[in-house]
Amino acid sequence: MCEDCSTTGLRGEPTLPPELTLTGECQAAPEIIFSLTPEGRFAYANPAATLLLGRSLEELRRLRLAELTDNGAESEELASDIALGRPFSGRQLTLRGRDGRRVRIEASAMPMAATGTLVIGKDVTGREEQAQQAAAADQELRSLARIKDDFMAMLSHELRTPLTPLRIYLEVLLAGKAGPLTNQQRDFLTICLKRLDDEQTLIGNLLDFSRLRREGGRLCREDIELRQVLDQAADAIGYEAKRQGVTIEMRLSGSLPFKGDREKLCQVFINLLSNAVRFNRRGGSVVVEGAPLPEGGVRVSVTDTGIGISETELEQIFEHFYQVDKGLTRQSAGTGIGLSMARHLARLHGGDITVESKLGEGSTFTVTLPART
Repeated sequence: MCEDCSTTGLRGEPTLPPELTLTGECQAAPEIIFSLTPEGRFAYANPAATLLLGRSLEELRRLRLAELTDNGAESEELASDIALGRPFSGRQLTLRGRDGRRVRIEASAMPMAATGTLVIGKDVTGREEQAQQAAAADQELRSLARIKDDFMAMLSHELRTPLTPLRIYLEVLLAGKAGPLTNQQRDFLTICLKRLDDEQTLIGNLLDFSRLRREGGRLCREDIELRQVLDQAADAIGYEAKRQGVTIEMRLSGSLPFKGDREKLCQVFINLLSNAVRFNRRGGSVVVEGAPLPEGGVRVSVTDTGIGISETELEQIFEHFYQVDKGLTRQSAGTGIGLSMARHLARLHGGDITVESKLGEGSTFTVTLPART
């Protein structure tokens, strides 16, 4: 790499070993290049090295490399390697410049017989500073995300609180306990109750989303029977299905054992069944099929007779806050986070959710949960 030129030191100062000859290329190289005597004293330093360390070549020749390090253990190890002529590669060295500023170089060393060591390195101080700045920015973003999630949870809770008594009053009126109703009054109250249910579903989704964000990827795995989880999810959607005139049919093949988080898996199937009911036609049906996988784990599909999804939107529906922009879907309130939450929870279990759909005929969402290895 370096040849055709030699350097002679001043009287009484270390000289460049005769094995090392330097060309103008080394002088102009952007890399940090310097040579050390067996005692660790500087013999040569190119302009990139003198600039980084803030010292002239003459000043450096009066110093040992160890004198520019603050780390005692690092200094001793470095001095030992140089004295014994041991090569090294990719070592991180923290050196002190004239103004006290710490610089970080990534260096490799090559011994030159018994006359010293050649060191070639690059300045990685900026890289570390950028990494620290990126880490600080990431921490700030995480902090802001926590504040946003806490605010969303608080807001959702405050919105949910007054809806419960409102629902009770509407049900009392619809039951005729406050007096007889005309058909028109009953229709108006039914619409109010439907919109109230939509709002409660929306707020519930926001609360679930906030909780999921706070919990991260934590799972409380236990041995569960997935049939029971599916029955629990169907019960949670039962009232809405009855009101929409949608039937839910279970077609499960025997036992469905699985080791997973009961609450989070129940949320997966509640979200899928809720969508299957809300975006179904009146008098439609939802079929839940489940069977164990030959290699372990289970597969569950939820098929509806609803409005269907266009081919161009099949992957987009799993994005946060994405909503299919169709006239019929606008009639049902939603946040667009139910499916994204369901897929995220399935993937936390090592599985996934896929979808097949035909516009105007219905959709099938398939949850695959492999056995835990």
